[in-house]
Amino acid sequence: MPLLRLDLPDTVTPGEARALADAAHAALVAHMNVPEDDRFQVITRHPPGGLVIDRDYLGIARGDRASILQVTLRAGRSLDQKRRFLAEYARRAGEAGWRAADLMVVIHENTPADWSFGEGVAQYAPVAA
Repeated sequence: MPLLRLDLPDTVTPGEARALADAAHAALVAHMNVPEDDRFQVITRHPPGGLVIDRDYLGIARGDRASILQVTLRAGRSLDQKRRFLAEYARRAGEAGWRAADLMVVIHENTPADWSFGEGVAQYAPVAA
């Protein structure tokens, strides 16, 4: 049940944005135990000045298509799973024409009680006794 937020410059076409979102979802399915049909994504394209991304932080040369992917999901994935996810995302995004240097990712973890998929219910939270 991850929620993905993908922030991109508005020079990226909707098709390119979808390809990047597809790469992220496929990497989640492959390495983070996410079901194929569990897809919730917010894709936002920003005008000039709408994204502030340092071009050289940590010695990584970012370009005009630099993006930020935020992945929110329940806690419990290992460091190895996260590393494999990051590598798979970069690989799949590369196949879609993205440079790995332009792919910033932040993973946020939370608990089952932090999710509601509608109807005002935390569907995955333990039922109170």
